Amino acid sequence: MYQSGVQTDAAIEPGQSFPFECSVEFPKGTSISYYIKKISWEEYE
Repeated sequence: MYQSGVQTDAAIEPGQSFPFECSVEFPKGTSISYYIKKISWEEYE
């Protein structure tokens, strides 16, 4: 378990990549003007 409380059985290290899929639901009729494909995270020692 990470100090942040996150528990995982998979992790990637800096410089590595990993394919993923993320679904986001939004109300019908909502107008989407842009999206950003960026993952941000914090590292803990």
